[in-house]
Amino acid sequence: MSSQLELDSAVGTGSIFYFDLEIQTNNDLSESIIATESDKNSIENETSIVRSITKNITVLIVEDNKVNMLLLKTIIKNLPLKTTVFEAINGKDAVEQIENINPDIVFMDIQMPVMNGYEATKIIRQSKTKANVPIIAITAGTEREEKDKCIEAGMNDYIPKPIIKGIIEETIQKWVM
Repeated sequence: MSSQLELDSAVGTGSIFYFDLEIQTNNDLSESIIATESDKNSIENETSIVRSITKNITVLIVEDNKVNMLLLKTIIKNLPLKTTVFEAINGKDAVEQIENINPDIVFMDIQMPVMNGYEATKIIRQSKTKANVPIIAITAGTEREEKDKCIEAGMNDYIPKPIIKGIIEETIQKWVM
């Protein structure tokens, strides 16, 4: 295989990365993951429902990784929804901000410095005014035990990384609409 990685970089401007990735495919696998017509219709219906909502949604993103924060914020801002997005860089920051922000939904990373997502969720769940806010775990951990641990900590749902726009849109529809 002959994959390539290239970049153009200029001081003060930034860098652009390009890559060609040659991989071997398995035809059996690729046929099994192709969306059916009913899958496509379901996704289109759900997307149109989300687009019809005009309510302003307040979102709190709790993420220590700047790239992941930017990605999630960009996905949310590009949804066909009116959103106000707040950021917290760790669980402690989220706990301190949540009373003033009054979010409709919280996307919570798990592994963070100072205070992790589990601890922050447990504290938020003890709040009289914010105990019912939907908290969605966002984590690189894909094991079943990880999901169970998130639910046990009081999180409502679980999204594995890498973050995908459609899943974020579905999650907002499920928990906020």
